[in-house]
Amino acid sequence: MLFPIELQGAGTADVESLASYIYRSSYDYGIFVGEFFRYLRKACANNPSFGVSPKAVPTFIKISAMVRVNRSSSAILSALEGSTEVSLGQSRLLFMTSDVGRSPSEVASGFRWCPECMCEWSDLGQQAFFKLIWHLSSVTHCPHHRTELVSECSFCGCNQATYRRKKDIGLCQNCDRHLGKRNPDKPAPTIASSWDQNGADVHQFFIDMADHGSSEESFQGGIWRSLRDLYDHYRRTYEQRDLYHALPKDEWVRLYKKHNQITFKTARRLSYGLGIDLYTLISGNAIHSTQVLNQTWLCELPEGFCEVRVRQKRNHDEVLARLKEYLLPGCLPKPAKDVARELGVSVGYLRYRYPTVLAKLVSRHQTLVRDERRKTKDRATNEALQYFTSDEYSSFPKSRKQAYVHLRAKTGLPKFLLKGAIADVYAVLYSPEVRREDV
Repeated sequence: MLFPIELQGAGTADVESLASYIYRSSYDYGIFVGEFFRYLRKACANNPSFGVSPKAVPTFIKISAMVRVNRSSSAILSALEGSTEVSLGQSRLLFMTSDVGRSPSEVASGFRWCPECMCEWSDLGQQAFFKLIWHLSSVTHCPHHRTELVSECSFCGCNQATYRRKKDIGLCQNCDRHLGKRNPDKPAPTIASSWDQNGADVHQFFIDMADHGSSEESFQGGIWRSLRDLYDHYRRTYEQRDLYHALPKDEWVRLYKKHNQITFKTARRLSYGLGIDLYTLISGNAIHSTQVLNQTWLCELPEGFCEVRVRQKRNHDEVLARLKEYLLPGCLPKPAKDVARELGVSVGYLRYRYPTVLAKLVSRHQTLVRDERRKTKDRATNEALQYFTSDEYSSFPKSRKQAYVHLRAKTGLPKFLLKGAIADVYAVLYSPEVRREDV
């Protein structure tokens, strides 16, 4: 058995790819990727319960093949899950099955990454990795930072695909520089406009898959079911001309009769032309989309329902810089609501954009609250102990009731906290057999 290594971004649209997990794990285990595959072969031979033939685990596989659903990647996945007991099902492009294929160059040949994401992880002390969505060629810019993805180190040109893992995955395996650093001698990165992001539909697709907890079985036959239902629906309503806006009639007929394979690119064209999101289309639920409803069902909206609220523009980098100041050692921890109020934003905004920083802030504040409570409890215990043992209170009656009356007026400590401290001290000094519950 191997010690378990967590899959980064599990359950989110930014989940780590299987190739990234293998490369990162190889470095953590202290071996090269080829040796890792040979170990998995031996593990399959020694553990028939994995249900994988040792020969099915390859000794070499391309990165683009590792993230797709195929025999080799499935064997690697089963061997890894059996050896580490870590669920890795989300780390592959589950929708690219026999039903939805890929057009040429649909999957990038190697690793790609966003330097800004790498820098952000480094600043926050997070583990670097390569996201699954970065392997799709249609996603040319980072969905979060809108900067262009890169596939080579900006200093030495290394593509990070080497099996010899001598450094952490966030560092260049050739020149040892951080992958988040940009070469100042090269042109500045292009930034995609928010209204002109080519892979926005793919990013939303990954968000929907994460929200619905998709598996390989959830997509089987789904795209064909959607196409059949849509074609039959528009044919019954005599509105096929609307259907042919997405694809020409002859192409629709070939797809309906399964004469042509549906590629992911074709699915995106259909999704865009029909106004149905990718997840609904590929999962087989297109007929339930509101796009297929008759337009006459719509009614006029009353005044006030169509007013557009002007969004407040914020400098996210400035907010992040000010937010990090609350993590400095000399800064007194504050509740998340107070921090958000001082920054002029909402807690939801901080939770959405900077979840890791916000979690650290909350953790620091909770630690402070626990320390304050412990100090208050220690003070109550000390005051009770002084009442029963100090010369200052030698003339006072040594009863719990009198101790509470006097110390309550003197310290103003909370009622039940003070009573509990007095009972504990009295039980230890005078009657050890008395339990606190009897007080």
